[in-house]
Amino acid sequence: GMDLLRAVRADSSLRFTPVVVFSTSTNSKEIAEAYAAGANAYVTKPAAPADFARAVRAVAEFWLRVASLPSPGGAELRDAPGASPVPAGQGPVPTGGLST
Repeated sequence: GMDLLRAVRADSSLRFTPVVVFSTSTNSKEIAEAYAAGANAYVTKPAAPADFARAVRAVAEFWLRVASLPSPGGAELRDAPGASPVPAGQGPVPTGGLST
């Protein structure tokens, strides 16, 4: 899990891929580690399918809004090579009470 997340964030062709961690762990250290590694949301199992869908939808909506914002240089954020719209560890995306 965490190794895959780190690999996704390290790969320039995947670094902008939104990631929702779906885990049985409720350990705050492990949740913090997931965010530090670049997770965009964290949902603990067991979770109702609607709860997981809400987390995925919130992350997707956030990324779509961020990707369409102009960057300071005038280029679209999604076109900036190597730039991350939400740097790892910069905070969660609210998902209606889920751990994010």
